[in-house]
Amino acid sequence: MDLPGTARTSTARQEPAGRLEALHRAGCQKVFQEQISTGIKVRPELEKALAQAARVQRRSHAMLGSPACRPSPSPGGDKQAVQ
Repeated sequence: MDLPGTARTSTARQEPAGRLEALHRAGCQKVFQEQISTGIKVRPELEKALAQAARVQRRSHAMLGSPACRPSPSPGGDKQAVQ
């Protein structure tokens, strides 16, 4: 799955390399990066990351709901053993 991550720096002097490396180690395949001040309320890359996360979540739910992902019933069903 295309797990998203987001890395923000607020100044040109800040290096995002450490953040990017940590996100990749955590399994994020798609990283949205932006250089933007903390005072800015509109964060386009964060919005893209959130949209990607929602798509991943919908796909996961769809896969879990498919018959291929459901556990198969055990032999004898849910009946308790009778002695």
